[in-house]
Formats: sequence, structure tokens, C-alpha cells
Amino acid sequence: MEAVGRTVAAMAKHSELDVSTIFDQALAEICIALPGVMACLHLVDGDDQALNLVASHGLDPVRIHSWAKLSAEGSTAQAMAMRRGEAVEQGRAELTALHLAGLACLPLDGYDVKIGVLSVLWPADAAPGDDPDRLTFLRSMGTILAVAIEHYGLVAEMIDNLSRIMELKSLAEARSNDLDDLNKRLRDANHRLTELSITDGLTSLFNHRYTHQRLEEEIRRCQRSETPLSIIMADLDHFKRLNDRLGHLAGDEALRLFSGWLRECVRNTDLLGRLGGEEFVVVLLDCPLDQALLVAEKIRRTTQANSQAPPFEAIGGFTVSLGVAQWRPGQEASQLLDAADKALYQAKERGRNKVRAAPID
Repeated sequence: MEAVGRTVAAMAKHSELDVSTIFDQALAEICIALPGVMACLHLVDGDDQALNLVASHGLDPVRIHSWAKLSAEGSTAQAMAMRRGEAVEQGRAELTALHLAGLACLPLDGYDVKIGVLSVLWPADAAPGDDPDRLTFLRSMGTILAVAIEHYGLVAEMIDNLSRIMELKSLAEARSNDLDDLNKRLRDANHRLTELSITDGLTSLFNHRYTHQRLEEEIRRCQRSETPLSIIMADLDHFKRLNDRLGHLAGDEALRLFSGWLRECVRNTDLLGRLGGEEFVVVLLDCPLDQALLVAEKIRRTTQANSQAPPFEAIGGFTVSLGVAQWRPGQEASQLLDAADKALYQAKERGRNKVRAAPID
């Protein structure tokens, strides 16, 4: 995993301004870690759903030309990986026309869509061989590339204004006060970019990716300290009906208001995240199930009472259903989330506006 570490280090150094550096570093590290291979990266063109080649390592000019633009609806391994949402591996028998011994294509996951495909190619005189860790390694590199692409979107405005930033830097060389001011602005911008990369734009809660990462970290901490941890899964009831009756602007306002009520109902040390849509998660640190149920009930009551204000009083306000689960030793983050999700489903099945707990085995 040294290749992963070196790529992450390069990302930390360069991602503010030049995402292509990250692409080149990642593909080069893949070709070092898997000797004899070639690698390339395609990104989705949102206008015509084509896959455009944006970076490569070791590809010959003919292949670069023929793979410059691939159809996302075609029969290539890249297109199949995009449609299936999982890795596609092909062997020599399937690749005779391409003069390859092996091909592995992995889709890159953005926040809520597939954003590209990472491809690794074995030339005809080589063979992939049996390596149980190969796909795990490639998935790790794919995750790094996906984060770099998302970061690039966040800093696009900063890149557009690069000439102005460089002009300010040259002026600052002659005036130390200006230099201090510029450095402060750059630090603030980097801090803001970090915030944007881990938070949900609508609610300012942690986003799905960062929430899951933090939950895994807190579970490891609980394993070491032998302290309890509980989570609450919350889902606004009849949210589609609210959107249909009052409009999407009102729906967005409902999500923002609910996020604020969540903050009021938990401690500063607890973690709040939006998983997507109208679904939220609360990670309660050093909190057993009985106390977590009290917090969930407080959230339920607060939502029911506070949502009677305009414009929601026209539909009788809105409510929330909640599922609660306590972490058990040996339980993975995904299993804990699944337990809370099943409890949430029971709350929905039993009439909504309810709190239900997952059983502790």
C-alpha cells in the first residue's frame, strides 16, 4: 500500500491547483505496483454521456487515439463497468482484437453518480496472474482519484482566478504586509475547501462519505476504550408529498430546519451527517442505547412541534421516523448502519412518527 500513501501525499501537495498531477501520479504508482501494466483514466462527459480519456501511463499512441472517446452505452469493458457499478475484468480470450492479455476496469464513485472509469491493461506478452489483493489496491487508488476529481470541482473557481492570485503574490514580494494578507487568504481558502469536501452543501452537516469515515474511526476508538456508541437513523415522513404539495424550495427549507433541530437536540461532541435525500444519521459518542432512545424521542417531539410554522402548517407540519442501534463488539460500521436502518423501517411500518430500537443480541 506504499503506492496509495505516496499518491495521497501528492494529492495533499497539489490538489489545490492541478488535478492532472494527481491523475499522473496515481497512474504511475499503479504501473509501479503492478509491473508491466498500462493504465488510463476516463471521465464522464455529462453532455453526451461519453467517456473521455484524460490521463494515461504507458499507452501507445494508437490506443490513446482509439480510446480518446468511448461511448458510455457501448460494449467496452469501461462502459460495462459504468453501467454495472462494479469492477469488470476480462482475460486474453475476450481481448484478442485489442491485443491484450488482461483488462480491469473500475468505476469511480462521485457523491451520487459515477464520474469515470480507471482501467489497467496487461499487454499481450504479459498476464495478470492470480493476485487476491489487486482489486483492493485498485479500488483504493480509484477512491483517491474520485476524491481528487470532486476536489477539483470545488476549486474550479480558484483555478479560474489563478492569474489574479499570482499577481497578488508578485506584489506581496515587495510588501511584507501584503504577503501576510495573501497567505491568510490562501489559508482561509484551503480551510474552506476542506470544509466543502466533507460537508453537505444544503444542510452544512457532514456528507455521506465523511460521516461513514468518522463512524469507522469512532468504532475503533470504542473498541480500544470499551465505551458505548449508538447511532440514530432519521428519515422525514412523507417527504415526497411535502415536495409535491409545497414545492422543492419548501422541501429544501424543511431539510435545513430539521438539520438545525438535530443540532439543538444533541451534544457538541456528537456527529451529525446527511446520508442523502431526507435521510440523516446521528452518531452519539459514549452513549448507550437507553440514552440514545431518549435523544431520538426528543428529536421526534421537536420536529413534530416546530414544523407547524409556515409554510408547513398548510399540510399539518411534518414528522420524522427514527431507528436507533447500539454498537456491539466486532460489528462493522456498515452493519451498525444496517441495524439502525432496519429499526427505522419498523418505525415507518408501524405508522411513522415513531422511534424504534434495534435489538441488542
